[in-house]
Amino acid sequence: MNDKFLKARIPHALYASLLERANSEGKRLSTHVRELLQLSEQVLSTQDALGRIELALQNVSRPERIESKIDVDSDMRKTINEIRLIVAELAMHANAQILSRVATQLRSTQT
Repeated sequence: MNDKFLKARIPHALYASLLERANSEGKRLSTHVRELLQLSEQVLSTQDALGRIELALQNVSRPERIESKIDVDSDMRKTINEIRLIVAELAMHANAQILSRVATQLRSTQT
């Protein structure tokens, strides 16, 4: 088994809240906390992926920065900005596991 043990001091109110949520979901406290930590880690990697998406969109919207020039008209710029906003909204509200899988797929297609 490669799992590591993590011990942390937390305020009583936070402990009680976590325990209550774990119980309401029918989980052990350790399972609930581990899942929260995993989600937190995925959100961080998702933010990295969104940063790369943002950079790619900026490159497309500024063709002078790309070796092979792409003609981007005002309709394309509007579409790019719409995509940027949609992705940002999805990142804030969507399931972190889904976003993590998308980020992984994006990385695999870029290589």
